[in-house]
Amino acid sequence: MQLFSGILNRNKKTLPVSELLSMPQKHFLLQDAAPHYLLNNSLGFVSACDKKHVLSFVNIVEDAVNSISIVGEIRLYNKKEIQNKLNVTTNDDCTLVILSYLKWGKNCVTHFNGDFSFALWDAPHELLFCARDHFGQRPFFYNISADRFIFSSNLQTIFADDIVSQKKNEDWILAFAIESTVGATDTIYKDIHRLEAAQYMVVSAKEVLIEKYWDLSQTKAVPVTSVQDAIFKFKEELQKAVVRRLPAENENTNVAVELSGGLDSSALAAFSQQHLLKQNKSLTAYSAVFPESHKNAFPGLFDEWNKAQKVVDHLKIQKHFPVDKAATSTADLIDYEFKTLGYPGPFNFSLMQKALYDKCAENGDALIISGAGGDNCVSQFVVGEYYYTLAKERGKINKIFLQFKKSQNKAALRTLHFLVKYYLKMDKRAVKKSYEKLWAYKHVNKKLKAYSTIRQKSIEAKCIGAMHDVKQHTLHQLTNCGLVDRFETCYNMTNALGISCVYPLMDVELISFYYHLKDEWKANPEINRFLFRSAIKDLVPSEIVLQQKSSNFITIPYVLLEMEKDKQEMKNYFQNNNEKYSYIDAIELEKFTNVSPSDAYDQPYTYKDLRRHWQLSLFLNK
Repeated sequence: MQLFSGILNRNKKTLPVSELLSMPQKHFLLQDAAPHYLLNNSLGFVSACDKKHVLSFVNIVEDAVNSISIVGEIRLYNKKEIQNKLNVTTNDDCTLVILSYLKWGKNCVTHFNGDFSFALWDAPHELLFCARDHFGQRPFFYNISADRFIFSSNLQTIFADDIVSQKKNEDWILAFAIESTVGATDTIYKDIHRLEAAQYMVVSAKEVLIEKYWDLSQTKAVPVTSVQDAIFKFKEELQKAVVRRLPAENENTNVAVELSGGLDSSALAAFSQQHLLKQNKSLTAYSAVFPESHKNAFPGLFDEWNKAQKVVDHLKIQKHFPVDKAATSTADLIDYEFKTLGYPGPFNFSLMQKALYDKCAENGDALIISGAGGDNCVSQFVVGEYYYTLAKERGKINKIFLQFKKSQNKAALRTLHFLVKYYLKMDKRAVKKSYEKLWAYKHVNKKLKAYSTIRQKSIEAKCIGAMHDVKQHTLHQLTNCGLVDRFETCYNMTNALGISCVYPLMDVELISFYYHLKDEWKANPEINRFLFRSAIKDLVPSEIVLQQKSSNFITIPYVLLEMEKDKQEMKNYFQNNNEKYSYIDAIELEKFTNVSPSDAYDQPYTYKDLRRHWQLSLFLNK
């Protein structure tokens, strides 16, 4: 585990070192760690790292000459470009950020391509400059008052200051319950916020300034003359995005890939293995396996292993490990999630995902290549995310809270899930089922007509518009918080194990290039993901290139494995707490626990909804 934190007394009072050093101790994995810190009167930075980390990117650097200091987790992928612009040779990420700030001021972040979250103290101007990367791959939380600004890469360390309120954010809880989001800055605590992706923040004694430094729609298009030119350049950008994230030749870092046998992970594995072989190194692959016992119960369901093995054989990857056994129970995983994140993770983190990370750490693989972001930003798949908007427009939220306040005490916010379900009567699967094809908007439209909404036509127009406009879909995916939630959850889970996860498909140059291409090249009506398939056709087996998407929204084997392990435990939990959870619909619970195994589509969604409710119940009842 590694993290950074800091405090700025805006009233300019001297900061006691004890207050600063108490921050990392709030995390259960760092209570015995020896922190590094920098104290400068009213300002303090602190970082801490346990012994697990082979790769540590959290650092504190001070430029005594210019009176600039910095703390953060910074990984720049365009170092050579920055070095050339600055005419310097240093390879240290923190130092490059300081030098960039001295040259370009707060606009320095527009020159970066990387994963970063940092705070920089400009002593001559008495201001703190904070920034987060373009897609929020590294976290930044903060609490601010007239007298003090507290920040951290881990939310719970902010509570080292007893003055910070732990009052819950009811809007966030409602959004979590119906699997939506309130706002990009919101957290489960009313007084703790997060810096948005692609934002910087300037804090001084007198002012607080928050601005967006990057907007995908405002980026410049790369000249492309034809569809063949687009395929060639996209492949080139994709390869560069992968190679940027791989260790240098002189670094002794083991690299692994999450390999499902799908388009994204297979392409990333191909480029990674190709590059590593030139350095006489090799990639390690990890894939989910559906045990024989489950194959009999759930015939015909997607199993990653066989397709992944074909990719492994084709690329001559020497090590391929199966992930076929959950490392713990869902209850234990939820508890571990609370300890590492400090709140219920909106991203539905899987037991099998945890098992994969555990196996990576056990085998000494310090860097994991993930295909997250492919469906969101380099494809035309569309997933509707309008539940919170619908709820608000139907005027149901006030009714929900009225009934909640009448029937429950202040600690019973866990009732929201079923209250929402009762009032909205919405089939959430309807929208999510229809993201595979461009022409699926007809199905979405048909379902939406069944909803009695105040602004039904407006909502339909948004959904259908997103289906047709690939650029609009990409912008929506980057601003709906779902990706940031995923990154924050996975970051904390891997960070706790001393490993690091990177996302080549979330490369700012790759996404900017892809965004400006013609929609018909990206979304050919005959072949979905036409551009992506064309770019990788000579890298992976043809059957992988030509395959259709095999899993629905959630990878089916992961979810069913969790269900088999946890549904009785979950049922017992609600039944044993019958007085507290009397609002649970017994028929709904029986339907969930007795659902036919052949109903492979409905079951995971029913499970997912109840799992989120279980998560929320456990957290709010602590």
